[in-house]
Amino acid sequence: MKRFTLLFCLFLVPIGFLAAQDSLVISNLQKHVEILASDSFEGRGFRCASKELTIDYIENEFKNAGFLPLNSSYRHKFMDFEPYTATEGINLAAVIEGTDSVLKNEYIVIGAHFDHLGWKIKDSVKIVYHGADDNASGVATLIETGKMLLQNRDSLKRSVILIAFDGEEAGLLGSKAFIENEVVNPKQIKAMFSIDMVGMCITNEGVSVAGQNSIVNGDKLLNEALNRSFIPFNKKVTGSLRNTDTRYFLENNIPAIHIYTGKNSPYHKPEDTSDMLEYNGMADIVRFVNDYCVILSQQPELISKAASTTEKFRPEFLAGLGVSVGDNYHYYKSAFFDAKTLTTFRGGLFTEFRMSKNLMLMADAEYEYYGSKSPYGNMRMHSVTPGLVLAMNSFSKSEPDGFGHFGVGGYYRYNFAGSAKNEPDIFSKYKNYDYGLRFSVGGQYEKFQYKVVWDCGLNNIDLIGTYGKVYNQSVVVSFIKYF
Repeated sequence: MKRFTLLFCLFLVPIGFLAAQDSLVISNLQKHVEILASDSFEGRGFRCASKELTIDYIENEFKNAGFLPLNSSYRHKFMDFEPYTATEGINLAAVIEGTDSVLKNEYIVIGAHFDHLGWKIKDSVKIVYHGADDNASGVATLIETGKMLLQNRDSLKRSVILIAFDGEEAGLLGSKAFIENEVVNPKQIKAMFSIDMVGMCITNEGVSVAGQNSIVNGDKLLNEALNRSFIPFNKKVTGSLRNTDTRYFLENNIPAIHIYTGKNSPYHKPEDTSDMLEYNGMADIVRFVNDYCVILSQQPELISKAASTTEKFRPEFLAGLGVSVGDNYHYYKSAFFDAKTLTTFRGGLFTEFRMSKNLMLMADAEYEYYGSKSPYGNMRMHSVTPGLVLAMNSFSKSEPDGFGHFGVGGYYRYNFAGSAKNEPDIFSKYKNYDYGLRFSVGGQYEKFQYKVVWDCGLNNIDLIGTYGKVYNQSVVVSFIKYF
């Protein structure tokens, strides 16, 4: 019995230690957020005079945690110039040195922006944009993750840079300056984490991750981190985020992973306060980022997927479904009038063949219901309309997930049924087909595409000739989802 009691106690000791450690992390997270999102910090605006309070607080937390300053100083200054004004920004950066004699000269960056929207006066009342979730939550997580990594330093092979970015809300200024000023050589940075809005893990039923595919074997490494930390997982975004601090890392072929829990908090509103956040869930994210960072630090090689694919473009074929809506009308070339428009609807199969980085073929086959006001009353047609467009696109290595296009091609429309108010046998007056030029302009993000399509008829569709030559014209907006 005594032996059983001893074993039971030995089993409980590590559980009790972990529980106490979690409790301390939760308490620290709440303290950081309550201070950073308090009224006295005035919303941490980039151009607010009170910003020094935020900088002092983060710097002191770095010092008290035992983090070494990066390049002999925690503070790394940069300037933002606007017409008639110049504002000094300050990033705060520390380093935890890796243990491998070779890999310690490579870096993994963990970043979180500390600035928010500041404050304003409305009806003589000062309104503070507290920014608890955006992004006091990220700064708090950054500090506590750094402490955990320092405790686990023996597991780190690469060095880790902890950086609190300034000026994200003002245009990603701090992260841009960090890369452009080469605070460390960008070629030595092998991966980057951005922690931004992580305060609603429970409400959002887990953490979300974007950009894991910017690194070779990214899904495998992410799954390993998730399995190790046991954190609930909400969703994995296929592409990368470029409207936050990951942007300039990605543009330099550095894998950049964005960790967040969604916009369930009062995003960019004064009500984004510290009492809204879920600190238990934030503690889970601390462990997750720690595990993820340790796993990346131990990889023999970290390769950017963008760098590994820029040498050779691989043609890609996509197919999907789409719908289109717009207007159609008859253009009377020899008359003094044109027919009024009627709404047209289309839907069908769309395909896209990317032949090179900047050239692609777009083909589609749609059922179409269209018409025009005519001398015989409102005319309606049912048709099958295939089209083919050769397009130039703006695809580049800096924006691999989204691009725009402009294209020119042709279409053929076969009308298999139709009628007009005063002429049921409409095909005795008009041809049952037409063809012409097609112009397309639009944008695409990952597998979603939208475009404006103008079909300009080239053949006279009027069989009678009472009003001279008549050509069909249409303009539609298309929305496509590729598989």
